[in-house]
Amino acid sequence: MGHTRIGRLHRSKKWKDVVKAFCLNADFAQIASMVLDAADKDFTRERLFQDASYLKAVEPKKSS
Repeated sequence: MGHTRIGRLHRSKKWKDVVKAFCLNADFAQIASMVLDAADKDFTRERLFQDASYLKAVEPKKSS
């Protein structure tokens, strides 16, 4: 479960709006756009390369 690794989730107005849109069955494209906008400040190249889950997901497979 990702939430145990990332700690407390953001509670900003942008994230609350994302949840509201989801609960109101908003269009997928609209929700995706809202998520990208809300995550913009936290989703940086530096933070991504420090994330162990991301690094494991993109790790090259060892050939046998």
